[in-house]
Amino acid sequence: MTQLTSVVSKNTHTKTQVKYLYLLVAKAQAKNEKLIIRAVMASLSLGEATAEAVQRIPDAHCNGEMKAALDVCRQVKEEYADFQNDITIKTLGGFR
Repeated sequence: MTQLTSVVSKNTHTKTQVKYLYLLVAKAQAKNEKLIIRAVMASLSLGEATAEAVQRIPDAHCNGEMKAALDVCRQVKEEYADFQNDITIKTLGGFR
């Protein structure tokens, strides 16, 4: 962002070009955030699947930490799904 700010501050670009540059940065940031969220959700899903698989192994003596971590994983996934639903409802509600 500092490179963009220095380019913009030189006043060598038109307002349209500056708006376009900021739009490109905003799109890149949105894509980055989306990919980060997908990576975190994939990690949660993998951790959840691994914990469930380990719990099914008869000789694996899972302690309470495994169950607690699995509970937190499920809670976070549920909270994120609720957040997505809230955002969707608010966004769609704005188009009435």
